[in-house]
Parts: sequence; C-alpha cells; structure tokens
Amino acid sequence: MALALSSALHAGIIFLTTTGQGAKIQGKPFLKEFQVSITDIAPPAKVVSQLQDESPTGPAMPPNDNQEVQPEEGGVIPPTEERYYKIKELDVIPRPISLITPRYPETVPASTRRGVVRLEIKLDEEGVVTEVTVLGSEPPGYFEDAAREAFLNAKFTPGMKSGRKVRSLLTLKVHFVSPLEL
Repeated sequence: MALALSSALHAGIIFLTTTGQGAKIQGKPFLKEFQVSITDIAPPAKVVSQLQDESPTGPAMPPNDNQEVQPEEGGVIPPTEERYYKIKELDVIPRPISLITPRYPETVPASTRRGVVRLEIKLDEEGVVTEVTVLGSEPPGYFEDAAREAFLNAKFTPGMKSGRKVRSLLTLKVHFVSPLEL
C-alpha cells in the first residue's frame, strides 16, 4: 500500500512539474485527448469602474477585511460576504493535486468530434472545490456534465494572497477531442 501511495505521489509531482512542456510519463504522452487551460475572464478594470459608476446606490466600495461587523437591529450579526480571489489577484495560483481526466461522453454523435466547456470553479481556503458552474459550451448539451463531474471531484493546492490561504475563483476551458481523432 505504501508503494502504491508513493507511486501516485510521484506521478502527481511529475505531472505538476512538467505540464505545458509536452509532458510525458515513461516516454508516452498523457492527457493527449484533453486540454485544460486556466484563464481569467474578468472584465477589464475600465468596464468594472463604468458599471460601478452607473450603480443606483453610488460607487461600490472595496471590501475591507479588517472592518468590524456590527449587529443589525435586534442584535443579529449579518453574514459576512464570501470573498473569492481571481487568478490575477493571487500570489500563488491553485494547481491540481492529482490528474483530472474528464470522461469523453458516450452520447456524443459521431459527427461531433470536439467540444469546449467553460467552467467557473470556487475553491475554499484548503483547495477543496465547493462549487462548479458551467458558463457555456460548444456544442451545447454533450460535454457539460462530464466536465463538471471531473472538476467537482478534483482537489487543488490552496490559492495564496499575502502569505495566507484564501478562497479562489478559477475559470477554465476544458477541450474535448474524440478518441477517434487521436
């Protein structure tokens, strides 16, 4: 059992240190049929500031992590807003701890050989996936469930901001290629 655990750990380390470099394990390419790229699709700062200026309540104030929460009327403390940091805001970007391999759906017609699914993934401070939302897919209706399921079961290293673990928000594109094209 220790040997199996050690082998799995070493394979994960090799994966994390060689991805994006035409990674190979024992001379054979792996994950040839799936490409996953992490992108941040937040609107540019100019668009965000325009949206804030048009707000009916005035410009939005940035969250202050050190602000003391005051009880509402009746002594009830309001829930704190969950802050998720996007990739461009992090000092250390979350990375998958193990290989993430979405299954190619059996229901895809032979005429459809490729697909792309855009996902939004929320991670807690420990790198555990708490929510996966499908933002879109092309073609729609075939690949969404496989992509969502694969990332719901994934575990990541935590995102880091100013030396502390923080919640992270990732946007991913998962590219599917039919095994028949390989």
